[in-house]
Amino acid sequence: MYGLYEYLKKSVSSMGLESSTKALIVPAFETQRYRLTFPKSKAELLSMLDMGTLFTFRYHVWTRGHAPQTMPSGELPQRHIEFSGSWILSHTL
Repeated sequence: MYGLYEYLKKSVSSMGLESSTKALIVPAFETQRYRLTFPKSKAELLSMLDMGTLFTFRYHVWTRGHAPQTMPSGELPQRHIEFSGSWILSHTL
């Protein structure tokens, strides 16, 4: 999507995430269609997923990773996940 990188950079800046330990999660989707009208709402996106027009990105590579989570949604705010490792970024925000 043209301009996505710049849009995400502005979003990170407006949320004050440049120097924090928080992450901006960007859901990604893919399609097998040559021409596609982008969904204009979450309801439209969900409908396209249901119809098989859109798929979660790389759903066929790691199906278990794209399966619904089993944790009750009420537990999500209390859950803390730590990530460690070295990252090599080709772009800096």
